[in-house]
Amino acid sequence: MADKNFPQISGMTLVISTFILFGVNIVVLFIAQMLFPQNIVLGTHSLTYQSALAMSMGVLSYLISFFMPFVSKYELMRAKIFSPFEWSALYLVVNLIGLWLITRAAQQFGLGVTSWMVIVPLAIALDVAQSLIMMIYGNLNKKSLNLN
Repeated sequence: MADKNFPQISGMTLVISTFILFGVNIVVLFIAQMLFPQNIVLGTHSLTYQSALAMSMGVLSYLISFFMPFVSKYELMRAKIFSPFEWSALYLVVNLIGLWLITRAAQQFGLGVTSWMVIVPLAIALDVAQSLIMMIYGNLNKKSLNLN
């Protein structure tokens, strides 16, 4: 039985969050690649720019969404809700690990970087954008459910 003091992630919230993260990730990577084309490469001989963008950021969105229910379970176990800073730190860690894994499989996902040092600022940029958008979505979701 769920505790009423802890928000639960419903299936629909998880789906909407995945699509929101997917959109944010695409925008951030697109801008980063436009600003730093010498450091971030999208596409291969068999993958177009657009498919590499969609596939790599789709995988990252799924990775982040995969961890959300586990974080909710952890919140219940420790009997304390994550603060926005803790969520942001979690997003940063998952972004760093996810981007590193995706770029290691550049032939399959079409995202390549010149160095792991490129992954760090990219993960920070993704973290800031994802955190802002997810806080906005969380506030809108609370208002629509009439929760205070």
